[in-house]
Amino acid sequence: MKSIKTLDEYRMISDKSYLIEFGTPDTCVPCKMTEDNLKKIEKDGNFNLTFYSCYDINVITSLGYSKIPVVKLVTPHKVLELTDASISMDEDELVDWISENSGE
Repeated sequence: MKSIKTLDEYRMISDKSYLIEFGTPDTCVPCKMTEDNLKKIEKDGNFNLTFYSCYDINVITSLGYSKIPVVKLVTPHKVLELTDASISMDEDELVDWISENSGE
C-alpha cells in the first residue's frame, strides 16, 4: 500500500479507482486487522485499484473522521466509506464489500 502522510498528498491522488484505509494500526486492533486484510487483498491482485493507507491522525481528523478504521473506495462512478469495523476486520466480508462496490 502506498502511504499518505499529509493532507496535500491526499488531495493529489490522481488514480481513477483507489481504496484508502484511514486508521492507526499501531494502537488500534481493528485498524491492524483491517490493514492486514487489505495487504492480502492487494497482494492477491483481484481488483484494479490502487491501495493507499493514511495513519496520520492529523490528516484523518482534518478529513472529518472521528472513528477509525475507515475504508474509502473511490471509482469513476462512486465514492463510498466503510465505517463498520466488523466488516473491515473480516477478510471475506471486506472482499465482498469491495467486489460489490468497485464494479469488479
